[in-house]
Amino acid sequence: MSFSRSTFGLPIRRGDVDDGALVATSGVRWGWKDEVRRVPGVLLCSAPLTGHVAPMIAIGRQLRLDGWTVVVLTGSRFRRRIEEAGLAHVPLPASCDFDDRDLDRVFPGRHRMPGVLRSRFDLEHLFAAKIADQYRALSALVDETDVDVVLAENLFLGVLPLLRRPAGGRESVRSVRRR
Repeated sequence: MSFSRSTFGLPIRRGDVDDGALVATSGVRWGWKDEVRRVPGVLLCSAPLTGHVAPMIAIGRQLRLDGWTVVVLTGSRFRRRIEEAGLAHVPLPASCDFDDRDLDRVFPGRHRMPGVLRSRFDLEHLFAAKIADQYRALSALVDETDVDVVLAENLFLGVLPLLRRPAGGRESVRSVRRR
């Protein structure tokens, strides 16, 4: 998967500035070449479930108001809501993107599971089984863009392998949880 920094309105790198050019790419970095200013960028990551995405959109909206560039990595069905909030959207790969409005159809056998077993099924199939594909998408996005902070809701497990990168060479990684 290949991403372009400017595709998502993310910060361009200093080397991307042409001699004497005024930088105005999505308003992220601006000024003359020798005085380029940078707006911090945050990547919000969420499993493609309404109850997980909605709080991340609210957080992203506030971060944007506070001057951050915000990109949300989540399911494709949330694109309109994310863009209406003034945030950039990057869809998860099809292998880990699903429609949460009919989980029993998307995950056969789920409807037969009672209570605790359904929770275990969900943890395994909706979250744990998606780690590798979520991580590949997250890693590609982080490697191709100027992200300062990765903020993931607590069941976007694709962020876990990112934590294995050396702390000095990776973005700050944080988790969102309820108190």
